[in-house]
Amino acid sequence: MAANYRQSLIFNSSMNQLIYLFRNPHFAGSLNLKYISEEFINGGARYRFNHGISFSSWGEELTITIMPVSNQQVNLDVYSECAMPTQIIDWGKNKEVVDNVINYICYNMNYGNSYNFYQTNQSYNTCFCTNCGERLTNESAFCPKCGKKQ
Repeated sequence: MAANYRQSLIFNSSMNQLIYLFRNPHFAGSLNLKYISEEFINGGARYRFNHGISFSSWGEELTITIMPVSNQQVNLDVYSECAMPTQIIDWGKNKEVVDNVINYICYNMNYGNSYNFYQTNQSYNTCFCTNCGERLTNESAFCPKCGKKQ
């Protein structure tokens, strides 16, 4: 399994606000991402992007999954994995890509440049399968629906 980094958090926003943000070409362009796909799954949405090859990286594959928690709360799961499956060390590049996505969302939704706007809730400690979108617990090693290693 390639090196990866995931951050899952509760966002005080509606699904439509985030969908609009991810569909905006400025989102991918300003973060040096290439848009791959959009899927609607299990009442939520999943977006896939590529972060290209650079001097410090062979590239990352970014998956953003949004699932509604309530009318004005969304679970945002941002997952970055090295594009080369044999790459087991990423020197912090996956974390940097995830942090850049979250900072972009904060800035463009007028939350400022800090993570103070969102609430992490320990009782809502879930993430989503990057293959099929099934809700997982952080302890899940494999997806119960499709079997992909997490």
